[in-house]
Order: sequence, then C-alpha cells, then structure tokens
Amino acid sequence: MPWTLPLGAINALAQFNPRYIPSDNHFQYTTDSYSELWPWRSYRTSPHMPPHMNITRYDDNLADGYIFLTPYDDKVKDGVHEEGTGFVMTTEGDLVFTPPSSFDGFCEDWLSGMTDFRKQEYRGKKYLTYWNGCNTHGAHWGHRWGRVTFIDQDYNNFTINPDLKINSLDDANEGQIDVHEHHMTDDDTMVVSSYNNTPYDLSPLGGPRDSWVVDSCFFEVDIATEEVLFEWCALNHVPLKNSRLMSHNPHGTKNNPYDWFHINAVQKIGKNYLISSRHHFAAYMISGEDGSVLWRLDGEDGGDFGSIPANFRLQHHVRAQNISDDGLTITMFNNHGRRPTLALGFWLPLPPDPKNPPVLVRRLEVRDDPVHAATQGSFQMDIGKGHAFVGYGKVPLAREFGPVKPGEVNAKLLWEGRFGYNGAAMSYRGYKMPWHATPKDWDPVILVEKTRLQRKGYLKVFVSWNGATDVGAYAVFAGDDEASMQSVGVVKKKGFETVFHVENATCVQLGAIRDGKIIRGSNLACVNPDDAFHSEIEDASTEQDQLENFDLQAGAEDKHNATMMSEVDELQAEKEQLEAEKHQLEAETEKLEAETKKLEAETDELQAHMNELEDELQAGAWTSYRLFAEVACGVVAIVAVTWAYILWRERRQANFQEDKYEPSSFGLGGFGLRVKKQRTPSIWVHHASVDEAQMKGVGDEDDDDGPGSGATTSRTPFLRQVTDR
Repeated sequence: MPWTLPLGAINALAQFNPRYIPSDNHFQYTTDSYSELWPWRSYRTSPHMPPHMNITRYDDNLADGYIFLTPYDDKVKDGVHEEGTGFVMTTEGDLVFTPPSSFDGFCEDWLSGMTDFRKQEYRGKKYLTYWNGCNTHGAHWGHRWGRVTFIDQDYNNFTINPDLKINSLDDANEGQIDVHEHHMTDDDTMVVSSYNNTPYDLSPLGGPRDSWVVDSCFFEVDIATEEVLFEWCALNHVPLKNSRLMSHNPHGTKNNPYDWFHINAVQKIGKNYLISSRHHFAAYMISGEDGSVLWRLDGEDGGDFGSIPANFRLQHHVRAQNISDDGLTITMFNNHGRRPTLALGFWLPLPPDPKNPPVLVRRLEVRDDPVHAATQGSFQMDIGKGHAFVGYGKVPLAREFGPVKPGEVNAKLLWEGRFGYNGAAMSYRGYKMPWHATPKDWDPVILVEKTRLQRKGYLKVFVSWNGATDVGAYAVFAGDDEASMQSVGVVKKKGFETVFHVENATCVQLGAIRDGKIIRGSNLACVNPDDAFHSEIEDASTEQDQLENFDLQAGAEDKHNATMMSEVDELQAEKEQLEAEKHQLEAETEKLEAETKKLEAETDELQAHMNELEDELQAGAWTSYRLFAEVACGVVAIVAVTWAYILWRERRQANFQEDKYEPSSFGLGGFGLRVKKQRTPSIWVHHASVDEAQMKGVGDEDDDDGPGSGATTSRTPFLRQVTDR
C-alpha cells in the first residue's frame, strides 16, 4: 500500500536530520493466558506474542541467520488444541517476523496450527514455507492433514492444496498433506507425506481380521498445477512384519488405526527418494522408477550396510548430505526412546557392502545435560562456518554447536534457547537460516502517548514493522499538526518494537531507513493536546488494517485505557511493594536499635569492669609505693643507726689533740666526710679520755680565779669546755 508523508516532511526526505535520538528495545513481559506454557512477550504496536526465550551464549562466534520455531501447546482444553504459529527470531530472542493470521486459520474446531516453518527455494526465489492444518477428532495426535503456504520476500503468499485421494477420516478437512513433511526438490517440485487410513486384515500377525492400518505415503507434486507426479505407499513395497511397533499383537480401529510404518521425512535425491520410517527404526532409498526399495539402513543391525557404529530408534528428520557416486552422509535426529536424544551422522559407502560398514561422523550431545525427547526433532549438519543446529522437538529447546575437530564426532555447544516448559510446549522442528525481506502490503506501525510525570510536549513513541529484516533505523518527523511536520532526527531500530521520546510535538511520523534511504513511511500518530494522558492514532496504516484482521484505530482508545489501568495497577503494586519494604526497613531498624541498646549495655558493663580493674591497679600501685617507702625508710634507719654506732665507737677510742682531730679509717672519713679543726680556742674533751682526778683539778683552778676574773666556765655531764684567758 503506498504511503504519504505530510507536506513538510516530503521536502525533508532527501536530507533528513541526522541528529541521533536515543532509543531502546521495548516489550512487555506477560504470562496472561499462556501461564501454563512459558512467559511470552507482548507489544504496544502488534498483536503478536512470541515466547520470551531463555537464552544462554557460550560463544559469540555464531553462524549467521535467524531461529525458526513453531511452538504450540501440548495440553488439550475441552478437546480443543491451542493454536500454534511460527516465529522468526534473533539469537538474542527478539521477534523478527510471524505470519499474519489471515494467511491461515481455515481450521475452526480442531485447530492444529503451523509446523515445519523454514526457508526454501522455488524457481530461483527464496520463500518461507510452512504446513498448517487440522487434527481430526478422535484421530491419533501424530496424524494431521492440511496444506502448505509459501511466502516470498515481499510477504506475498500462496497456498498449495493438492488432491491426494487419501482417506483422512474427515471430509471437512481442507487439505490432505500430512504434518510431517513438505520438502522442495531440485526440480522445483515438492515432496509431501500423507497418511491413508485403510481397512486391513491383521490376522496373519495375530491381530483382528477386521482392522485398520495407516498406510504411510508420499507424493511428488507440481507446485504450479498441484498435479501429482509420483506417489508411493509403504503397504505396496514393505512387509508389514518389519514393523517394530506392536508386531506381536497388532490391532487398530478406524479412528486410531495401526501405525506400523510412520513416515516422517522425505527427500528427493536425483531420481530416487530417501524416506524415514520411525516405527521401523530405518531409512529407505526408494526407486523413482518403480517404487522398489533400493537399500535399507537399519538402526539396530545396519540393514544392507552391515554393522552400524551407533544405534538409532524412532528417528526424525533424516537427510542426505555430501552426495557423490561413492557414498553420502546420512544425518538424523535420534529420539531413541531408551537413551538420551542426540544428533547423528553416518558416512554410507555406496553401493552398500556389509564388509564396508558405515562410519560415524557426527554425534552431537551435551553429556552433562542430556535431553530425552520422545517425539519430533531436527538436525542441520552445516548452517555455515561448519556449525550445526539441533531442534529438540518434544522438548522446547534449540542448540547451536560449533565445528567438529578432525578425528572427533562431537562439538562445543555455542548457544541454546529454551522457549517452554517440558511437557507443556514443543516445536516439531527448529531451524537456523538467513532471511531477508521487506513487507509490501503493510507499513511500519507507530503509537504515541504522553508520559506521566513529564513536562508538556514530551511524547513516547513506539514503532514496529513485522518482517522488515533490513531496516536499521527510522527518520523521525514531528510537529504540532500535519502541516508543520519537520525532520527532527534519527532513531536506531532496536528489537522488534523500538521506543524513544520526542519533545515539543503532538504528532509524529516515521520513515523506515534501509541502506541510508527512506523506503517506507509509517502512519501519522498524534496525541490530544487537551488531554495530558490521552493517546490516539490518526490514519493508522497497519499490518492488521491492510489484512482486514486487526483494527488498530478503533482499538487505540481501549488499548490506551487498558494501558492506563495497567499503569495504575503497576503503580499501586509498586506502592504496596514500597510500603512492604518500608515496614521491613522499620522492623530491621527496630531490630538494629534493640541490638544497639544491647551493645550499649554490654559496653557500659565492660566500662564498669574496666573502672574496677583500674581502681584495683591504682590501689595496688599505692600499696607498692607504701611498701617501697617503708622499705626505704627501714634501710635509711638501719644505715643511720649503723653510722651513729660506728661514729660513737670511733670517738671513744680516738685520742684528742688540742688543735686538730684526725679521723681513722673507720671514722667519718670513711663516709667521705671531713672533720675540720675548730677555729675557736676551746678544746672538746672526750669524757672518756681523762680520769676523774684530772677533771677535779681542772675544776679547782676555775674556782680559785673567782668572780670577775673574765673566765667563763660551763659543765656538762660528759664534756667540759676550757677557755683560755
């Protein structure tokens, strides 16, 4: 659909403003209606809801390409299977493309959904192809019928639905192609599988005479005319007794027939066909001339090739690689059933010779994280750089492995993505492939709104363009109305839905940029300037509008109101969370205060104990000082007494002279003292140095002098002083 920018923007197309405007990847994490499956992403500008993949990177050196998945529900509610769809996703988990629902949807009651979504080539052009169909009520879950859709790089689509003349048990089914296989050939034809429910006598095998079996068939179909070019059915060429499913007592009913062969993969090689029989544990090469079996590779005993280096059972996605006259490589997803699931590859020498058995060339597994996938699965041996990609079918998991080193068969795990809970979601096959496309029939979709708590004129803008793989940025045009639109900058595309902000505007329109040029414009989106929180989209030119499947204009107000209520709920939840955190902080504060008080009490107790110790130390110090003083005084007293005694004894024995006194070595001189001569004319007389008669004579002389003689006399009990006249 052509698009028209406002007059002001048209003049700016040649030289749009290169100013960079920050942007971000936007999605809403949701479990609404899908909580039993896995968290999913939702968007403001698209109704699609891809799984929120849990991704682990072990290496950044990955092969180029996108991830192709068809996740669908493994739970039945009221007998109705949940709808599955296909997703093209980046290795970061961002959505790239999902087919609009108008491309399919012919099943009303027993919807099965899409499977085997991938890129193939037809007449030199690249297409996305997928199977879409229905599950017959009461039939085996693995038996489904439908048709195949092709989508080109402009996202134009067409469907093939050939009449294969098989019995699907339900005339209401609008298709007869089986869910398991639709594979392009080098002849621009397609080989498809189909199940033909057939009455059959099983009494030779111990079963009932009046029974039913599923006859596994494949057809080569001309895509343009839907003409059947070749057909083959197992009952005409392979013994029923070769089946390893209930071979001792087989039985089947009309609604649940005996599935003795179970074809699940077909590939045309030259003029012949390689097929996989899940319930025979075998791969067959079928002649394109008469349908005969040319050779059989058996997962138990090797079949026509002799002993096999690794057993396989219940396998899926058998493919031939590296085909030559001398041999080929057979790859498969080995479900096995009894052992962990893994990807296998064998080199088969041709023609088959038991003396020249197959060689194991691939055995991809993560030994410390084994997977047990009972059904489905896929294995791409070379997706570029020598890497391999494995989809685990019944287990919602995909992995990329690195190149295999010479002499080895396993490789390093580089990347893995999980997109569901075990037992609740699955993807029949998973692929990694490059894809480049630009939608022709729908334009970029934008939605604008004023943000809360922001200044006037501050707009939040959301934009997405489903399937535009090569758009790297958007030119932004903004203004107050259609006539005033001007180029204001460029935003980088991030993720499936990009979000950014524009100031001082009420209307926004974008131009998608590829290789430096604007290739398409979006719808014009404006806000009501009189309502601070009102958001509406004017002239919405959306993917869903163009496909008459989704009216964004009519639903904008409801979507905005729902968003506002969601924001209110989020704010209320945030408030409650903050209050809970506040109460928790208060409780923690009270606990800390109690602990602080306890620590303070312990500190006071320790301080008191320290004070007691200090008092005891001081008391001990004073006691020490007192004891020291007492000892010192005792020592001084002893020295003094000793000295006095020595002095007394020395003087007693000494001889006095009138003018001087010479101390002996035992006198005061021994203590460093000197006794000087008396300067007075008196003489000190030791009482013990004179006898009593002498003392009397001296006294008599003094008495004869009489008074007034000028002499002074004094007496002591021990000493007498005599003064010369």
